[in-house]
Amino acid sequence: MKKKLASKLKRYYKQIDSYIPKKYPHRQEIISSIHEDISTYVLEYPHISYEDIIEHFGTPEEMTLSFAESLSLEDIVSNSRRQHRVHVIFISIAILFLCILTALILYYYLAIKSSPVSIDETIIIYPEIDIDDEDSVL
Repeated sequence: MKKKLASKLKRYYKQIDSYIPKKYPHRQEIISSIHEDISTYVLEYPHISYEDIIEHFGTPEEMTLSFAESLSLEDIVSNSRRQHRVHVIFISIAILFLCILTALILYYYLAIKSSPVSIDETIIIYPEIDIDDEDSVL
């Protein structure tokens, strides 16, 4: 098998793998069956192109849609709820992180802005000199 075809098929398999729910029963068997069917087809036709494989088997989306027709409504709803829960948790964590980051930035900004400025004064006291004595000046 050509390297280019192998890399495209690898991407094809990854897409199919990502579309099938992780906890679906017999998931691994379905994916293995797809691998096996495509590998057999490639062995039968050694000079086949990726486009020919797509034409014969369909795009990853089409393969998944045909697979989705066999899913029960409960599996779809369960998977959808799980994904929704994961998204809500992720968004909550992201918002919490942004709030903490904003609070830290505000705290450091206010700490720098309101830091006390110290003024050091030096008082110099000179000895007292009488100006009346004209002789002492000259």
